[in-house]
Order: sequence, then structure tokens, then C-alpha cells
Amino acid sequence: MKKIIKTTICALTIASVLCSSMTVLGQKAYMQLDSITVMKNDDFVSGTNILYNDRTYVPLREIAESLGCKVDWDGATNTATITGQATSEGVNLQPTYYEQEYKDLKNAFDMNSAFAGDDITKKLLEQKFAGDVAGLDARYRAEARAKQTPAVELDVEFDSINVIVNGTKIQESNILYNDRTYVPFRAVFETLGCEVLWHDVTQTATIKGKLVIEEIYTSFEEEYATLCEQYKPRISEQRDLGKQKYEDVLKQSADRTGGQVKGQEDEANAEAEPFYKQAEALLGEFVTKVNNLKTKYGFNGEVPMDPTIEE
Repeated sequence: MKKIIKTTICALTIASVLCSSMTVLGQKAYMQLDSITVMKNDDFVSGTNILYNDRTYVPLREIAESLGCKVDWDGATNTATITGQATSEGVNLQPTYYEQEYKDLKNAFDMNSAFAGDDITKKLLEQKFAGDVAGLDARYRAEARAKQTPAVELDVEFDSINVIVNGTKIQESNILYNDRTYVPFRAVFETLGCEVLWHDVTQTATIKGKLVIEEIYTSFEEEYATLCEQYKPRISEQRDLGKQKYEDVLKQSADRTGGQVKGQEDEANAEAEPFYKQAEALLGEFVTKVNNLKTKYGFNGEVPMDPTIEE
């Protein structure tokens, strides 16, 4: 079964700009390398990042591929195409290592407050908690400052490429350094559908997202085959469960009575009926969707596969 990827849904395309007034080649600029912690889905991202003009830049290919995006390079046209769509999943407000310490402090505060006997004690606990959090923040800020690297003069190229995400051109600069393209972290990946947060205490940029690729079909036969893959196992499962329930009830009744008596088969059929009804409901959904497909594609021929399952 042939399927194609719907690149119009989400395509991040990078095209070299060989002749453009915006391109600046061979420029020297002062930048900081690896001064920022970058996290992706709660995992630390290794590799160089660049801090320039209070913007974090990350290597495009590494981050895109880490999200599960497909990256293609066309050497003839110097074009990199990244295909995929990231959807947000919910984000931690702090990186894991800071968040855990904060949670420990908060849990201790909540437990002590629950057993506090008077308002004065509660007030003292609140003051202690605020002081502990301030101390925690101060420690992590000191660690972040110690991690900061001095700005160094680098040979870079600004805006030697266009960055287009889902048809939207990223207006912030991109940087070519050591033959690697660095893109503005927030601008690109928010446009891609990720959720991006900045935690100032720990100097950490966090991205959260997952790849969703939408498949489209070129014919009735292709889409019909997918429907069969989806529905036939489910219909078969319900029918098998019904048969098994029928046989189990007959056996249990026979064990109780020492042999078959009138009404046992009716009891077995009644127990199995919900499973058969569910199978029929699924078959009804299947037939409705097949009819919708016929209308969609203007298909007037015979259905290429039998929609029923052999009893």
C-alpha cells in the first residue's frame, strides 16, 4: 500500500540564499558558546548552542531529528527540508533537577503546616519556606553564572539561508558557524508547534513536543485497505469473545447440573449477545466509512476486499 507524507501540513524548509542583500558573509561577531542548558522532553540536549544578543541558537539538524522530524538534504540546490509536526504535551515549569529540590521543600512545608498548632507557627514556617526557596534560587543562579562562558570572536555568516516553517518565514537571524546552521530556538520551534519555556534561575531553555505525521492517500483502494486494517481485527476480536463466552457459559451450566438442561443455551446466547452486538456496531461503522470513501473518490466499482469476516 503506497502512502505519501502530506508535506503541506508541516514542512520546515531551509533554502540557501546565494544572492541576497540580507546575506552577510565572513563576519566576525562576539558570541557565547554553550552558556545555556537546552532540554528536550525533559532530556538534556548535548551539542553546541550559541547565545547571541540574548537569543539562544541551536543546531537545526540535531534538534529537528531529536524531535523525530525527517531531514532531507538536496546538494544540487543546497536545500534542507525538515518534515513533521510537533504538538505540545504539557511542560514542567522548572527543569527536573531544580524542580525536584523545590518539590522537596514544598512537601516539607505542607506537612509541617498541616501540624502547626497556631498562626504564629504557620507564619514562621512560611518565612522559613520563602527563605529556603530564595537560597535554592541563589545557589542555582550562582551555578548558572559559573557556567557562563566568556564571549569569543567567531567567524560566522548571518542569514545565508532562509528559514521557512509551515509557510512562515522566520524573521530572526540564523547563523552559519563551522559549516553548521544554527536557528533561533524559540522562534523556530514554537512555529513548528512545540512549547518553549525559559527558566531564568537555571538559564535553561526547554522544548516539549512530539512528532505527528499525517498520511494522505492517492486512491480509494489505499484508504480502504487502511480501514480494513483498523476494523477487521476489532470485529474479529468481539466475535471471538462472544463465541468464547457462549462456550464458557454452556460448560459452567453443565458442570452445575451434571448435564444439559433446558434454558442453558438461551443463557449462553444472552451472555454472548453484547459481544456480537459490539461486532455488528463496528461493522456498521466500517460500512458507513466505506460508503463515505466511495463518495469522496467517486468510486462506483466493486469493493476490492470483502468487508465481512468469515464466521
